[in-house]
Amino acid sequence: MAVSQPRVSQLEKDEVLGRVTLESMERAAEALNCRLVYALVPKDSLEETVNAQAQDKARAIAAAAAHHMLLENQALAAEPQEKQIAVLAARLQQEQWRKLWEE
Repeated sequence: MAVSQPRVSQLEKDEVLGRVTLESMERAAEALNCRLVYALVPKDSLEETVNAQAQDKARAIAAAAAHHMLLENQALAAEPQEKQIAVLAARLQQEQWRKLWEE
């Protein structure tokens, strides 16, 4: 790496403490004839992520509809509303999945 032994030790300590920079890791990888691979790995599965997003989107749509229904004194009880949210979330996943992340 063309650096002193104390600098290598410091790099190792920084890595353990979570203070290492990508630039330092790139230089270390190059010196070791390696390629640095930097990745973000989701905590949840793709299926769980899509389902959660569909639920959020369905709740937002249902909340807007519930507000209008409440103004007209036609509000749904909680249980039927939850069923509608589940149906809408499933429909969003099946038919409109590309719109799940649109604002």
